[in-house]
Amino acid sequence: MSSSPSSSVIEARKALADRLVALRKDAGLTGDELSARCGWHPAKTSRIQNGKSAPSEDDLRAWCTACGAADQVPDLIAAARAVDSMYTDWRRMERTGLRAAGTTSCRPGCSRVRRGICTMRCRGTGLCTWPVAVGLLLPRPGPGS
Repeated sequence: MSSSPSSSVIEARKALADRLVALRKDAGLTGDELSARCGWHPAKTSRIQNGKSAPSEDDLRAWCTACGAADQVPDLIAAARAVDSMYTDWRRMERTGLRAAGTTSCRPGCSRVRRGICTMRCRGTGLCTWPVAVGLLLPRPGPGS
């Protein structure tokens, strides 16, 4: 079994990180300046904005306050919770077996299961919560995606 999160979890974490980087840049701050305002080591800022570490709710509040974007906090916290939920689901499925998880559809009535493998964007991992959870972060796939 894989020891790293599925591609959809990684994509969602990266989308959140990209939003945080955009906030920082819109505020005209460098990574070091943001780190100083938040009282963090620059490595923490780097890990968050590269999607290597998931930010806590307190981290998101500090980031938004430092960037003068306090109105973004609720939306970013909701997005971070969705990513965390996806990761938790992936870990649970990894423990019980991803192959078995890939044989079910992503939601009732879904017809995207072919030869026992889900053909949604989860790429057969069975982590089919992505259209629901990542919809907060990324545009939904179009027909033929």
